Amino acid sequence: MGLLDELKNEAETLKATDSGDQETAPAQTHAETNRMLVPKMMALYKYFKEFTEHLNVVSPDVSSDYLLEGLGTLTSLRQGDYKLATDDPKKIEKFTFHWTCSREGRQEFKIENQIIAEKHRERIWNANLRFNKRDLQNGAGTIFVVEDYVPVTIEFAIDPVKNVIGLKLKNLGALGTVSHAFPQEKINAELMDELAKCVLRRPNRFDELTGEKMSDTLRQRIRESVEQEREQRNTELHVGGLEGEKSSVTQRLKGSLFRRK
Repeated sequence: MGLLDELKNEAETLKATDSGDQETAPAQTHAETNRMLVPKMMALYKYFKEFTEHLNVVSPDVSSDYLLEGLGTLTSLRQGDYKLATDDPKKIEKFTFHWTCSREGRQEFKIENQIIAEKHRERIWNANLRFNKRDLQNGAGTIFVVEDYVPVTIEFAIDPVKNVIGLKLKNLGALGTVSHAFPQEKINAELMDELAKCVLRRPNRFDELTGEKMSDTLRQRIRESVEQEREQRNTELHVGGLEGEKSSVTQRLKGSLFRRK
């Protein structure tokens, strides 16, 4: 056997060894990840399973306001219909906890600019809200009719590549999606309790635990903004009612004058 053949055989042997190591390493990493993270996922699932059962029995009176930026606010939406879902309850690698915030009724908003209207349509669609969109004739604008309904979702999922448990929050507190990632040592009873308080809109430290604490000033500004939106809408409804009464009175007066003639 010549030198070139010897080198060739040695190179092929090394390549095969490296390939085998590469194929084995991800499997070992995935198994190690599961060994550490699956018990944490089981603990999370158990917590939220009991939480769901208790909520549907107690049915706490929790109301939510959701700001549609640039449009208005969906106010006094009542929380309920709590559910838990997973593909395999025996092997929890991903599960979702979800509920709805709703009430009877809908809100109507008019946008004159078509480009801005399309941006609003995209935001509303991404938030999974129920709505109808109607373009007015001659470019007079767009009417959005949005139901007083907001679906909320909390999703936990194992990420074996990053060796963390991912948390995705959709429409929790405000419209939109926020994602977090927790190493297994961060998943504990305190985190679960603080997240549960978020669900019930009670004072909590969840933002602090995730390292994204909102300042009291910003929180107060958001509250004030929502309150201003609510007062404005109530004023518009009140004025609209008075205008309707005036119109009705005017029509009655006109009718009585015509009858007198």
